[in-house]
Amino acid sequence: MPTFKKNTQRTIVFVMIDSTDTKAVKTGLTVAAQVSKDGGAFGDAANSVAEIGSGFYKLLLTAAEMNADGVAVKLTASGAVQQNLVLYTDTKLVSDLADFDPATDDVNLSEADLAALEDAIKGTPGGRTVKEVYAKVESLAGQAVIVQAAVTPAAQAITRYRGDTVPILFDLGRDITGASLAFTVKRRATDAQAAALIAKTSAESSEIEITDAEAGLFEVKLAAGDTADLLPDGRRATFLYDVEMTLDGEVETVVAGDLVLLPDVTTA
Repeated sequence: MPTFKKNTQRTIVFVMIDSTDTKAVKTGLTVAAQVSKDGGAFGDAANSVAEIGSGFYKLLLTAAEMNADGVAVKLTASGAVQQNLVLYTDTKLVSDLADFDPATDDVNLSEADLAALEDAIKGTPGGRTVKEVYAKVESLAGQAVIVQAAVTPAAQAITRYRGDTVPILFDLGRDITGASLAFTVKRRATDAQAAALIAKTSAESSEIEITDAEAGLFEVKLAAGDTADLLPDGRRATFLYDVEMTLDGEVETVVAGDLVLLPDVTTA
């Protein structure tokens, strides 16, 4: 389950679905947002929901609203399916490199977890199977999950199911008016560009669409064929991606990280 910085404002991005056609997004809505902290009663959010475009909406949660271990957000609008989001927080989570203090910020596994992992790898007198060791590593690292929140420079990992076409929304939090963008996925960083598994640019709005240049919002649009052949053995895999921006003659890699691809069960 993804974790967010406690007591720190956070913009969440979500999609509203048409209540009469659950395969279609709903635009032009007035969305009401309510927030519940640590299982308390729901109350109106401090800020209003703003429409981004293409069925995407955003809401800025204040630091006070994020000052809880668990924050539930209920999003409703006439003619749309209610959206329910749950955000878990951690006071030690590093939300930005500028905030990182190695003397106080703990971003490692605990000693108990490390000891348990070491025991799992070495094996107890009764022995451990490879499957049991893998299960232990999964429990320590956490299972990959799909979230609707936008990818930011501080939260870079992306998880998708093979063949899904849900756009990947990015929030750079800065003005990118006049920029051109390129999204690339490779197996290894050293692979030639010609060997890229996925390559898209903002020159084609069907590939990358800048939805709010001043806010730094854009979405990378995936076709089913982009990922259909990337898991030939049916197991999840991790690839590398980055987004390169050219603005005012300068080239900058603005986001980079892992793209985790999960096998889909329904393939018809």
